[in-house]
Amino acid sequence: MQTCVRARTWSILALGLVLASASPAARASAQEGGIAVGAQAPSVATLETLSGAPFSLADVVGKRPVLIEFWATWCPLCKELEPTLQQARERYGDRVVFIGIGVPNNQTPERQRQFVEERKMSGTFLFDRTSAAI
Repeated sequence: MQTCVRARTWSILALGLVLASASPAARASAQEGGIAVGAQAPSVATLETLSGAPFSLADVVGKRPVLIEFWATWCPLCKELEPTLQQARERYGDRVVFIGIGVPNNQTPERQRQFVEERKMSGTFLFDRTSAAI
């Protein structure tokens, strides 16, 4: 099982590197909306933590490696990916900043905070109330 998870993690990382190096025309979207895979994230000054405190992405982006996941509690792919992300957060959390940005579609910060707490998920979790980051 450990080998399978490790292989899956490396597959995801390798796919990310391939997509990031593709020409802009060849880049695909992860879904119908949002930014293209491998594209630079939009400049967002501040989002909020799940408890409502302001959080500036500028405080972390460009200073250390950052992995950003856009997620929702109802998303089956997010739920499937979560164990692998949790393992990565535990293994690389001292070198990489892991940020989960909750999308506002049928979500509230309270619902996402409860989800994170129940599953004992680590990392930094933000809420994108106005869809400024996607």
